[in-house]
Amino acid sequence: MIFTYPAIIIMQYDVIVVGAGVEGSSTAYQLIKNGVRRVLLLEQFHARHTRGSSHGGSRCTRQAVTSHLREFSRMVTLSIDMFAELQRENGKQLYCPIDVLSFNSGSDPVLNQTISRLKKDGIPSTVISAKEINQRYSSRLCVPEDYIGLIEPDMKLLNMTAILCLFQDLFVRGGGVLLDNHCVTDIVPGDRVIVRTNKGDFISRKVVITAGAWAPKLISKLGVQLPIKILRAEVLYWKVDNPDDFKPEVFPWVIYERGKEHCFVFPEFEYPGMIKVYHRTYRDIEVDDRDEGGAGPESVEKVVRFIRTYLRGVATTPAIFEPCVYSMTDDRLPIIDQVPAHPNIVFAAGMSERSDNHPCRQRGYDFSHSWTIAH
Repeated sequence: MIFTYPAIIIMQYDVIVVGAGVEGSSTAYQLIKNGVRRVLLLEQFHARHTRGSSHGGSRCTRQAVTSHLREFSRMVTLSIDMFAELQRENGKQLYCPIDVLSFNSGSDPVLNQTISRLKKDGIPSTVISAKEINQRYSSRLCVPEDYIGLIEPDMKLLNMTAILCLFQDLFVRGGGVLLDNHCVTDIVPGDRVIVRTNKGDFISRKVVITAGAWAPKLISKLGVQLPIKILRAEVLYWKVDNPDDFKPEVFPWVIYERGKEHCFVFPEFEYPGMIKVYHRTYRDIEVDDRDEGGAGPESVEKVVRFIRTYLRGVATTPAIFEPCVYSMTDDRLPIIDQVPAHPNIVFAAGMSERSDNHPCRQRGYDFSHSWTIAH
């Protein structure tokens, strides 16, 4: 249906999804897949841009991070099954199997808590000694003799760029409309919601806002102030002497968390001859200032110290710096809900990270809620 106003033509849709990152593109694809006829997916930048949180070649699933929240455990299991189905049906490599190795002192309370939780929940895992770590990953890892390691086998190293592209391709092939370079400037509530963009207006019965770091600013115009911080993560890539030693088949995703030290190592997967090693260092930013400045010296120094202490065959000068924008609540739980007084507008925000090292405040959200309302 087309509404005609003086000099303006406004298209009407059943659902408009605002934001075409992984969350938005997946939502749009699921709507089309489940029979919603007229779905519009809007993106303010190029459809496959690198300015948000969904770009890059690697993310990793991990049951231990979410095992004490049943909602999240179900979501992790469901997503793994979905990726397997997508990969099988479309012939695209969306992930590869990988082990996850967490190591620390044998007396570290966080690591021991994680070990206990995995055992309690019946999630497969193995505890190994420092000697076993150093033997299994010789010439790549070297940890002190009082350390232990926790191995979570057969997790999934996800190629997020490939997943994002596939969601968007399947959405369009299924009859959805994807418009990139359409910046949403306002959302006017009503029985028919008006979505205003820099290139024209659109009308829909329902709207889903999945705008990542830009969501709080957009949702605030609807009278909702979300407790979300916008942060820039400083992701660094480092050359290795022997890339074959760091392939996902032989090298795990490594996690080291001790006090304020949080370092992560991804195998050689995105850039030939390089691994991703970064420290969980965040800078508070205004969302549109994410490109200002390079990697902070503090972040680089922490990673260099970690490399020199625990890794072998890895350069100590970063080769590539890629900023990534995070949107996070204080407890690192996402917020999924309706806009008060406007049940046909749904939002999902604060989706960047979950961590067991922070207390969880039960929000009482039903994580199937947004799909039910959108449909």
